[in-house]
Amino acid sequence: MLAMLASMILLVVSGPQESSVRCEKVADTFHLSGRIDAELNTCVQANFGQGVSEIIVDSPGGNADEALLIAERLAGEQFTLRVRGRCSSGCANLFLPLAKRVVVEPGSYVALHGTLDPQQIQREAVAPRDRIIAQGLRDNPHLDRAVLERNYDAETAKNVALMERMNAFTERNRIPRGWLFYREPRDRGLGRHVAGRLRNRNPDYVLVEEALMRSCLPHIQIDPYQDGLEATFINNRDRFQSFQRAGGARSGDLVCRFEAD
Repeated sequence: MLAMLASMILLVVSGPQESSVRCEKVADTFHLSGRIDAELNTCVQANFGQGVSEIIVDSPGGNADEALLIAERLAGEQFTLRVRGRCSSGCANLFLPLAKRVVVEPGSYVALHGTLDPQQIQREAVAPRDRIIAQGLRDNPHLDRAVLERNYDAETAKNVALMERMNAFTERNRIPRGWLFYREPRDRGLGRHVAGRLRNRNPDYVLVEEALMRSCLPHIQIDPYQDGLEATFINNRDRFQSFQRAGGARSGDLVCRFEAD
């Protein structure tokens, strides 16, 4: 199962590193970089305007709720998304599939690690509920069990609601579940919406090679980038080994599956 950061009562998706923050419209280009959080969302809502034909991104991802709010602002616009650095987590899940054209510059990459889905909520929130609450009481004997249970259940419900909002958004915007590695409770590996195998069976991140992106997003114009990705990232020993140490794996022959497959 792809790993995502999950605390006792809050499921938050984030990338492995930070990026410098930039949120700025210059002529018809919008520069969007940095960790996805409330501050970045506020900036996008205030500064993203009409006439943007290209968005240049460099983001490790961040908070899932804020990523969805930004994506809702970008949806419906006609733009090229240019990856200059990286586009991971919420950037890859939600921003990239909204583009009419995607350009991944040499030296840059896209990485996926899944999304809030029924399997994650069941495994990380519902199934371990009693154990986590008991551990919390052992660590903090002064806490009131009823209050802790009520808070835990309320936060779990918030995450279910966020998952449902994401599902509605992805359906409206033709983002396939395979691109999100969406899993039902009994799915194995990356779930029923993808086919193929990974060399690393349990990665934290999947490097999106060109074949995977094309299979998942056939309605988007994707500039060829596999050769550049291999030359400047995969075959760059220091960079790719660092990515692997952070839990990354190549997508290889992984492709999206659709209902008709």
